[in-house]
Amino acid sequence: MTSVRRLIEIEAQRAIALGWALIRLRGKRPVDRGWPASPGLKLESALDWVRRGRDHNLGVNTGLSKLLIVDVDDLDWS
Repeated sequence: MTSVRRLIEIEAQRAIALGWALIRLRGKRPVDRGWPASPGLKLESALDWVRRGRDHNLGVNTGLSKLLIVDVDDLDWS
């Protein structure tokens, strides 16, 4: 069975391969000051961060990664 941490590591590798700018999160909050302008983590830094503990997560800087995220919470559009 694959652990959640291993799945995060695999997805981090994929994201970086796609050119996405990953940032360090503690829970859901960015850790680093100046993260909006940072170029994103290198693969080894990203993997090292998530291996540190349960609340060490990764996020994607959508602006630098040129991504648009649509979050629909309610499908009742009537």
